[in-house]
Amino acid sequence: MSETPSTESVRKIVVDTLVSEFELERDKIVPTARLREDLGLDSLDGVDLIVALEKALSVQIPETDARQIRTVLDIYTFIDKQAAAMSGSGAPPAA
Repeated sequence: MSETPSTESVRKIVVDTLVSEFELERDKIVPTARLREDLGLDSLDGVDLIVALEKALSVQIPETDARQIRTVLDIYTFIDKQAAAMSGSGAPPAA
């Protein structure tokens, strides 16, 4: 059964991915944290992050969208939009 992850679980997965893949301190991963300036991720890390998130969340993040992601909040917002689009397509309307 394939369900859209909840907002809370998406945030946990994003934070867990940043902690495990990039050895970041969990308390530094806040919505306003900038990936490059605050978390120290370079362009190669950015690519690795996109790949890890695509696998962990079963989403596609096109390159044009990935280039717009600058903060942790940008990741949350993009994933939330993807989840909303997925839940709106092919699902029967709620009664």
